[in-house]
Amino acid sequence: MIWPKHIKEELLPYWEGKLDAVGAKRVQKHIEGCDRCRRMSEETAQGIFLASHLKRAVTPRLDWTEIEQALGREPHAIRFWTWRRVAAASATVCLALVVCLSLLMRASHDSVELDSYLNEIEVASPDAASPSVAKQPEGFVDAGQDAALKAAGVYTPDATVINGYRLAEQRMKRVGKYEVVQLVYRRGERRLAVFVAPQEIPFSFGKREIDATTRKGIACKEVRCLHTSTILFGANRFHCVLVSKSKDFDDLAAIMAYFLAAHGRTNGV
Repeated sequence: MIWPKHIKEELLPYWEGKLDAVGAKRVQKHIEGCDRCRRMSEETAQGIFLASHLKRAVTPRLDWTEIEQALGREPHAIRFWTWRRVAAASATVCLALVVCLSLLMRASHDSVELDSYLNEIEVASPDAASPSVAKQPEGFVDAGQDAALKAAGVYTPDATVINGYRLAEQRMKRVGKYEVVQLVYRRGERRLAVFVAPQEIPFSFGKREIDATTRKGIACKEVRCLHTSTILFGANRFHCVLVSKSKDFDDLAAIMAYFLAAHGRTNGV
């Protein structure tokens, strides 16, 4: 807004101490009796205060007329920010930070973290290596067989026995409006776990690297673990993580093929 006539051109030199005693006294007397000039005087003082607190090593001091001319505007066309504008700008920044933080927190909560689970398996002693696959990850609770298989999208009679592995334990975890399932299969002393989640819920493996690969003709991704086979694969509405101490990929591919077939026979990750 262009400042109205009165003493607008003398406010800046007045607050910078550039007026002589007579001029300063005249300005002081005028603003005492003029509401509009008094408000402009306050804004000018606030603008000078804010400008004095900028890092001058980064921004060299310029006369306001030079700044206005550099912006292609008429001298004194720029109105100083009031403290209300500064407060509004600060509030906007704070709101943006809150929104970003909430999105990050939501992203972390809307995923299934398996890094801690894999760490426990990796450090297990050799005689406890296979049983450790059956561990209960944080947030998962025991569930009924029918409910777990239905949530996993494999609600068929043959889902309880796959390639000689018999379903031994089943657990579920609620993530938002979705259910994530852990199915633990056992064949003799060997155990493997299959985690099944809707495609909307990602799995998290911490800082572990993930490599795209093919196992027995099945496109999948392998999570790098020293002593554990951890394979990510998916079909249609679901994606799965197969965890086993075995490196027998013929054996593991049969498990993957079953879930891919049950989920629609369109594999991909």
